[in-house]
Amino acid sequence: KAESGRMELELVATDPAALTRDTVDLARSLARDRGLTIDVEIPDDVPARVLADQVKLRQILTNLVGNAIKFTDSGGVRVAVAVITDADGVQLRWQVRDTGPGLSPADIRRVFEPFVQAGGAMSQETSGTGLGLAIVRELVHLMGGEVDVDSVVGLGATFWFTVPVAVVAEHPDAVGSAGAILPELPGRSGLPGQAGQSTADSA
Repeated sequence: KAESGRMELELVATDPAALTRDTVDLARSLARDRGLTIDVEIPDDVPARVLADQVKLRQILTNLVGNAIKFTDSGGVRVAVAVITDADGVQLRWQVRDTGPGLSPADIRRVFEPFVQAGGAMSQETSGTGLGLAIVRELVHLMGGEVDVDSVVGLGATFWFTVPVAVVAEHPDAVGSAGAILPELPGRSGLPGQAGQSTADSA
């Protein structure tokens, strides 16, 4: 375990491609019920195993995919993961792109604040979404990453986040096993009380 503030990261060997596909598969029926397509794009250079907190990653991705489906009336959702390698190390970048109504510049500035909805409107149906995105931001920051959204009104939105990872050379099951290198952890506080060829899948 690696502590950051009052929340702990449970770093284990994680298959990013499988995590992404599994999360999308769980959302397929919801997308189908709304008449939407849902696709997955995973380039073959994405590492087979990395050290990451897979529970928190799944929570982040589930929230973003669920929101994309919820606020898209026609078209579909595309989920992609990519690897970024530079002088600072290795990062994974997930993005969730939808064909929904999009966000205004004012909405973009506030969308990760608790209980803020697009247009500033609140309803019983959408009241949980703002808090969900606030938690997404906190979890991504806890892992030393960044999260943001790119959008134009009428042209959909792309929510994306990055997370620094350590690539696992072999196949250890947990931190400390052979072949794993623990990445430097961010010194940020967590939430109180909360612990190539591409492969593409489509609904």
